[in-house]
Amino acid sequence: MRYDIVDKYNYMFLARPRRFGKSLLCNTFRVYFQCVLIILMKFLFHNY
Repeated sequence: MRYDIVDKYNYMFLARPRRFGKSLLCNTFRVYFQCVLIILMKFLFHNY
């Protein structure tokens, strides 16, 4: 699900009522992108 959202959309508006997981979803995306960045950096600079 996360990959589909990231792959299909450039911008996304999270319209949900208060206390229904917007922060959790944003934190999930933040960690996802941090992990992707770490993996990419290890792949690109594995010799250094």
